Parts: sequence; structure tokens; C-alpha cells
Amino acid sequence: MDPADPIRSAINKQGAMLGRHDRLLQSLQDQYEELNATQGELRAKQPDPAYRCVTSPPPEPFHGELDLCGGFLFQCTLFFSRSPLSFPTDAAKISHFVGLLRERALAWAEAYLSTNPLQSCDFDDFLEEFKATFSPPVSEDDAAQKLLALRQGRRSVTEYLVEFRTVAAAVGWPDSALRGIFLRSLNDQMKDQLAFHEAAESFEDLVSLARRIDKRLREREAERRPKPPRPVLHPELRVSQPLSPFCSPAACARSPSPPPPEPMQIGRSRLSPEERERRFRAGDCLYCGKPGHRIASCPVRPNGPAHR
Repeated sequence: MDPADPIRSAINKQGAMLGRHDRLLQSLQDQYEELNATQGELRAKQPDPAYRCVTSPPPEPFHGELDLCGGFLFQCTLFFSRSPLSFPTDAAKISHFVGLLRERALAWAEAYLSTNPLQSCDFDDFLEEFKATFSPPVSEDDAAQKLLALRQGRRSVTEYLVEFRTVAAAVGWPDSALRGIFLRSLNDQMKDQLAFHEAAESFEDLVSLARRIDKRLREREAERRPKPPRPVLHPELRVSQPLSPFCSPAACARSPSPPPPEPMQIGRSRLSPEERERRFRAGDCLYCGKPGHRIASCPVRPNGPAHR
């Protein structure tokens, strides 16, 4: 037997073992890469954290008012953009959109979807038809005429600016034009007050100045407004004399008022106020001072029952 045979045999066994280790490591590497790919796919399917954190309430129902259509569409656009995974298809968007419609707006959607099946309906086409019905485009000339016709009237400057800015945004005129039109549209009181100030250099400066003046004018008007008169107690309800310390207000209100003082004929003397009050509280006769009857039925009183 060749002495080198055991060595070659050991080397061969070690080589075979290293080969199995290499294959095992390669298998583990393949499994690791496959696991990473699977995790990447799962992460891609999960919603974006930015969208998960947004909790936007749905728009208010739309009943078909032409002047409110633009705001309703704007709110719907924001709502859909914040929750894209909740509305993955056009059919889902249209279904939610129709759920916000009421009255004549809902009647229009019912008629439209009766000829355009929901599953094959395009959301953009649906919106275009909706805008053509409830939000017809306004030309720049129409917006300009409306802006020139605006007047403040009795509204506050802050209230009036809401309408003025809304119409001015559709016109897109420069700052100098807006400044002149806004000044011209204010009421006479505001124009008189602005006449005491330097001309504003920009539209926003004019708006800020007009707001301050309007706020002060309304404060002065509230100060000059007469205050309501203080309530006067009816003469019959006024207390002519202080209540007795021995009688609570509720008890005195329930008890009858004492009769007018009558001279005491017995002994040719009059009752003192204290004695008269004591007899009245105790229920004794004011004439003879005995219990069991009142002065009207006193048997010893002149002109009483015993003397008739």
C-alpha cells in the first residue's frame, strides 16, 4: 500500500466537504436575495406613510348651486389626491363623487350614468360633463364687468374683500388697476376717511389701511349706540318698609299685611309699635290682646259683634 494513499484520501474528503460548504453558502445567498426581493415588493404595495397620516374629511354634499360648484370640485380634487390608494380606479372615484351629490346634481349623475356604464366610464370625461352643466366657464370680459360693478355697500371691508378678491383672481389685472377699482368701489364713509391719509403704494397696503379704518369706525359706532335702560321695579312691587328680622322674605310674602293701626280704647292708651307687632305675629287680637279671634270679631271692641 502506498503511504501517500491515506493522505490523498483525507485531502479528497476535505475537498468534498469544502464543496458541500460552498454549495450551502451559495444556497443561503440565493435565499437571502430572494427574501430581500420579496420584502421590497411588500414595501412597494404598502401605502405611503405621508398618505397614511393625512386624515382629510370628505367635501360637503353638493346640491347643484352654480356658485358653489368651483369650491366643491376643488375640495374633491384635494380629497382624491390625499387618498390615492383608497380610489385606485375611475369607477371608485366616480362612485364616491356621486355619493356627495344631492337633489338636481344627483338627478344629473343618474341620467349620465344611465347612458355611460360606471365600470367603463372615464373620470376625467365625467368631470368635464359635470363642469359643463354646473360650472360653465366665465370669460375674462364677464369677470371684468362683474369686478367693475362691485360695491361695498354696508358690508365691512373684510366681508367685502372676500367677493372682491374672488372676482379679481379670475381677471388677473395688475396691482395698480386693482388698487384704483377697489378704492372706487368703497362706500362714501370709507372714501372720506381715506382722503385724510397718504395714497397707498400697493393694493395690499390700501387693503390694510381700509381694514384698520373700518374696524375703528365700527368700534366708535358701538360706543355711540345708546345703552338699554335699566329695569325699573313696578311701584306696587317696591318694599315700602324693611322686613322684620323675625320673618324670612318668603314667609313675609305669604303672610297678610297687618291692618292699619287702630287706637286701643281700653285704658285710653295706644299700642306701642312693638306690642302691636308682637300681637300680629302671635295671632292675638290687636284690640284686647287675647288669642282666639281677630280685631274684626273682638267681643269687647266698640261696634264689635257684642255691641251690634
